[in-house]
Amino acid sequence: MRVRMGRHWFTAVATAILYVAGSSVAMAKGAEDGNGAYATGKYRNLFAEDGHSKQEIKAKIDASYQQLFHGDKQTQAIAFEAGKNENGPLMYVTDWANHDVRTEGMSYGMMITVQLNKKAEFDAIWNWAKTYMYISDPKAPSYEYFAWSCKTGGTHNSEGAAPDGESYFAMALLFASNRWGDGKGIYDYHTQADKLLTAMVHRQVISAPAKNRQHTFNGEHKVGPMMNQDPPMILFVPEVTPQMFTDPSYHLPAFYELWSRWDRRKIARSGRRLRRRAASSS
Repeated sequence: MRVRMGRHWFTAVATAILYVAGSSVAMAKGAEDGNGAYATGKYRNLFAEDGHSKQEIKAKIDASYQQLFHGDKQTQAIAFEAGKNENGPLMYVTDWANHDVRTEGMSYGMMITVQLNKKAEFDAIWNWAKTYMYISDPKAPSYEYFAWSCKTGGTHNSEGAAPDGESYFAMALLFASNRWGDGKGIYDYHTQADKLLTAMVHRQVISAPAKNRQHTFNGEHKVGPMMNQDPPMILFVPEVTPQMFTDPSYHLPAFYELWSRWDRRKIARSGRRLRRRAASSS
């Protein structure tokens, strides 16, 4: 039986993973931190609350990770090694049900690997995303974003972007910066996150003739920021249409709070304000 990773599996183990990894990705605390897990460093562990020992919890998480990232390629795994390039090893996370690679699954994979301290896998997934999914052409409407769906060989299925993927990419990169420090090039995690977050909030609208009738409105593919200014909410898609709208499942207020705190770029002060407003409105 082939397996597919989705929100349900991720949610089921995320609390336990955060408990195991929380202290490793913690940041300096401030006056506005309240008295929750971020301030105390003590994260709820639902497995522990259900009566399982630390050894049992670790064994379950390790077994799940081994199955999904290094298990049988036909019956267990969702992650696949894909050779190397000048930046090192490559790995993608596939959606078995649709036989493609999506920014949602790739960014979830990065979130899991940084929380479990799996740097090699984290870097390989990020390398695949930057190599194949990232849109680097300044004339392309989705410039500085990631194609939300690709074939496993890297060809784009769509030239559009999905803000949930970018959101998890940015948060995972900031966690990686805090946990492992920053490297060079695409592995300068904090700089990569800052660039992506700046584009999500401030990027100018870019328009070009629509390809293959995708994302078309009057024959044009027109893309702008991923974050709406007023009301301050994440958009379902950054395509400019007469009626812009959001998706409740994309709202990540805890992410927006951390982005506003950890943004090192002075040019993004208005972005920090917007992210704090978005955290409140979400």
